[in-house]
Amino acid sequence: FVSVADNALHNAVTTTAAISINGVAGMSVTGNTIENTTTIDGNGIEGITSAAVGSWVIANNRIAADDDGIKISITGSGALTGLSIVGNAVYTATITATEHPINIVTATTATVTQVSIVGNVLRRADDAGPTVRLNGAGGAISQVTALGNVLTNGDYGFSLTLVTSFQHSHNTFNSISTEQITGTFTRTGHTGWIPIPLSVWREVVTNDIADATAGATDGSGGVLATDTTPAYEYINGATDKGHRILWA
Repeated sequence: FVSVADNALHNAVTTTAAISINGVAGMSVTGNTIENTTTIDGNGIEGITSAAVGSWVIANNRIAADDDGIKISITGSGALTGLSIVGNAVYTATITATEHPINIVTATTATVTQVSIVGNVLRRADDAGPTVRLNGAGGAISQVTALGNVLTNGDYGFSLTLVTSFQHSHNTFNSISTEQITGTFTRTGHTGWIPIPLSVWREVVTNDIADATAGATDGSGGVLATDTTPAYEYINGATDKGHRILWA
């Protein structure tokens, strides 16, 4: 397990990441301030593995990069289970379509599962490419949650390739030129309920709302009452003032 925390780093070495971690079973990169000079081609934080690893955390860093701000590259038959990218502020000065504030890439048989991208502020210099790129180049990226991020610039906010189980909520998109989310992905299904007061229920008649002259059989406009079928009534007028809908 590797931990890199609370450093101030200035990177002026061409093609080199300010923080590069390769092949570790677990890592935590937190609280660092990183500045890459705008004339080089280097990532801010880079994690690479071709092995089966888990529990990578990149949190609360401040990154100014010329290349990718945060890049995760799973190569060979690598498998990363558990990636959290939380609370980072990332700015990329790049003007090409291949460099991004967050870039997660898998090789043909590599996989990434259980990804959380939460509460980050992510900004590109322009809209030449996506702000967040999730690219399963052959192996899938799955169980992704993107929550409460601010994404600025980019032709797309999230660009997804071979991503399954993608959930997103409460993200803010600023100056996205084409579309907030694009690509191939499946959404996870959810079941739930919507509270509807009994007093607003209506009966549908022949696949439509009943007209106002329908009378007691269907109610006026399908509105339910004590003499409609079904009836809308007190459970017991004398002892229980709760409401119910009763089918005869």
